[in-house]
Amino acid sequence: MPTKEKRYAISISMGAGNALRRVQEQLERQIGFVPSMSQVVEYLATKEMKAESRKPDNMTGGQNV
Repeated sequence: MPTKEKRYAISISMGAGNALRRVQEQLERQIGFVPSMSQVVEYLATKEMKAESRKPDNMTGGQNV
């Protein structure tokens, strides 16, 4: 039997929640269904991590040393 993935619970400000709701609405238009708030947060975190990995390394200027 599969085990449940461990979870985090967070609390955010009303302003951040409203911004998150707007992102949810944008995603709904793009993908054709309403993603859960957890899916929206996961999408944003994954998107940020991918963008971070494409940034050049500050120490080496992006060169492989």
